Amino acid sequence: MNSFAGVTIEEKTVGNNVIFSIAGEIVIANAEKMQSRVLEKAGGEEIDVILDLRGVPYIDSFGRGALVQINNVLEKKDRRLLILMNDGHVKEELDICRLSSFMNITTDARVLGDAA
Repeated sequence: MNSFAGVTIEEKTVGNNVIFSIAGEIVIANAEKMQSRVLEKAGGEEIDVILDLRGVPYIDSFGRGALVQINNVLEKKDRRLLILMNDGHVKEELDICRLSSFMNITTDARVLGDAA
């Protein structure tokens, strides 16, 4: 588990997926480090990424930008990013910014399968 600038990231590899469970606000103070941590693990391996954001109550524009960058890097490597979140403010923010039009976002925790 990694903790920094008000956010905690737990990492778990299940099959060809790495699941990052993130808790805390994703904001200017920690978005870049969160992005680096995810890409450090996923960037060099043949794995897909699930970001579990159900523990994230708020995400600012820097946090949204980090999600876009993670998505872009993984897409270029023919990998997939799936974002799991609760219905609520954060999902609404992503919908308003139209991130859900080109990113895989779900509220269905069954995507975690046995890792839940």
